[in-house]
Order: sequence, then C-alpha cells, then structure tokens
Amino acid sequence: MSLNVGDRAPELELIQKTDDGLKSVPIGAGCGNTQVLFFYPLAGSGVCTKEMCDITESWSSFTAGDALVYGISGDNPFAQELWTNAHGIRVPMLSDYNHEAVKEFGVEDDSFKLEGVVQVGVAQRSVFVIDNEGTIAHVEVSENPGVIPDLDAVRKVVADLA
Repeated sequence: MSLNVGDRAPELELIQKTDDGLKSVPIGAGCGNTQVLFFYPLAGSGVCTKEMCDITESWSSFTAGDALVYGISGDNPFAQELWTNAHGIRVPMLSDYNHEAVKEFGVEDDSFKLEGVVQVGVAQRSVFVIDNEGTIAHVEVSENPGVIPDLDAVRKVVADLA
C-alpha cells in the first residue's frame, strides 16, 4: 500500500549518473525542498518516454519555488543516462536499483509483465509531491502502467507550495 497525503516521507538516498560520475542523492523527508518524485516502470518504454518528454517540455512549471524533480526507476543509472540523452529528457534520473524506494513508498509492482515475463520490483507509475518539511502533499498511483499521472494536478500542487 502506498503512502498517503499527510504521511511523512521516508528518507532515502538513491544513485544518479552525472557528467562527473555516480553520486548519492537524498530524497524524502529532511531534504528541505519541495520534491516531485515521478516513479516509472522502465527506462526506454514508450509510455515512460512520453511521460518524461512531457515533463521536460514544461520543466519550469514543475520546478516552481525551487522544487526538486526526479524520475525514479529500478533501472541502472547508466541505462537511464543513455535513455535520457537519446530523447532529450532533462528530468534528473535516480536509480532505485535495489528497489528500496518502491518498497518504502509502497509502489512496488511484483506482477509487472513485459512480453509475458514477470518483472520483480518494478515501480508502479506514480508521483509523490513532498513539501519542504517532508510531508507528502500529493500522491497519484496508477494501477495501469500505461496511464500517465495528471501532470496538471502535479503542477498545481507545486505552484501552491511555492
């Protein structure tokens, strides 16, 4: 079961591939910034690419008030980098390779199928907006991995927190 609005966000560190190499990035409570965490199933899939390209196209509306925005998946950071570079995606990607974040946020999908093969530890397509005090201000979790979150609703919450 996923976390709900009003819950305190967990505190985690995930890995990001940057031009300078791998770095650890803190997310959740205690970060001091509004954060928008977009969990997605698999880097490179069509729906995930569309979602991240849509976010990239209206980037400034997601980063109002210095909000930090991240895409999170269980893919390794090198695969995430190749994918984002190939599609011009500007959303910073965090690797949840050990599936800690999907478990802590309650969005692990152990029944995700790709061409008939079940993938364990894949993220449900979801978004969490966390305020600067570490409280979850918005949650959307899709039972259908083909359904992109309501990006207008996310933008509104971010603007209200700015």
